[in-house]
Amino acid sequence: MYDKELALEILDQIYQATQTILRRFEPIKSASVVPLLPRIRAIYCLNGASLIKS
Repeated sequence: MYDKELALEILDQIYQATQTILRRFEPIKSASVVPLLPRIRAIYCLNGASLIKS
């Protein structure tokens, strides 16, 4: 019985490690550009462009 429990514990650890690795390589689901808006506005203003369409 001990060998079966040991095997199950090892398999569980392998499974958990695999899940951790897969989570780390998941694509980013959404990226927020809100922190970039002030920089984007500054670049547009420096180039003489306007963000507001007329």
